[in-house]
Amino acid sequence: MTQYDAALLYGCGYDGPVHVNTNPCTIVDPQASGGVASYIVVNNVLQRDINPSSLLIDPGCVLKTSNWLIQCPGAVTNQGTLDCSGPDASGSTAGVWGDLGSMLAGALTAGMHPNGVNGATGSPGSAGPTYGYGGVGGKDPAASAVTRTLSGAGPSDPIYFLDRLTYQVTVGLNTYTIAGWYAGGGGGRGAGDGTNKGGAGGAAGGAMAIFAHILDNSAGTITIKGGKGGTPIAGNTGGGHGGGGGFGLFVVSNLCGVVTFDTYFPWTLGAIDLSGGQGGSGHGTGNAGNSGAPGDYFVARLSPALF
Repeated sequence: MTQYDAALLYGCGYDGPVHVNTNPCTIVDPQASGGVASYIVVNNVLQRDINPSSLLIDPGCVLKTSNWLIQCPGAVTNQGTLDCSGPDASGSTAGVWGDLGSMLAGALTAGMHPNGVNGATGSPGSAGPTYGYGGVGGKDPAASAVTRTLSGAGPSDPIYFLDRLTYQVTVGLNTYTIAGWYAGGGGGRGAGDGTNKGGAGGAAGGAMAIFAHILDNSAGTITIKGGKGGTPIAGNTGGGHGGGGGFGLFVVSNLCGVVTFDTYFPWTLGAIDLSGGQGGSGHGTGNAGNSGAPGDYFVARLSPALF
């Protein structure tokens, strides 16, 4: 059986150990050069893809991954919160991702709809027909038949993942693919009454990807929720719809507490929240917005025989 370099998925750890130990937390970029200060974490928010040799989030602390990729050849230990939830709407102002990161880069030009819809005085707005259930948001209905294997023998089934990441793992004569898949849609706006704007839609939950040799979320929480819909402030106007829950992919060699050697399994990844955002309340006789559809996640455990 042909073996391959684990650095293909996990990287070499060039960012060194990363420790989130306070709120707020800012961490200097170890790759900065020329005497110009830069940062990989600012106020608990990732600023780029990172490749730490180890990643530790302390109890009570938060790391917002903001649609950036985490690759780690060591252990990712989450004792706090790993978060990639979509921004909430506020009144008639939509929840909008300020940073699409590398995971959702190109999403807007590709016809994806991760952002909510601003409130307006007219009829409800839609999140778009391609990725999202109308104005409610949610995972792509066409991507419901997903997954299965990453193993050393047998036919290959793709694990549908985000467009940004397409890896191929070749073992002997078999090639295993991690291909493209998007999850949440942004929420649509609530109905206006001709004079006053309805509530805006929340943004979809983001895209979290962690490729790590060891992943321990046994004492922490992973959160990839949709953003809340906005509540209008005047007239007989509808609440904005919540964004759909996001998507997570976790590719690992070892999961804390798991002793089986199955190469793929739908493992319960500790505490994980992929719920859609709550719809906003209506004003006057206006209807409340709908909550977004839940997101999804997959865990692929690579057999030691693959390395």
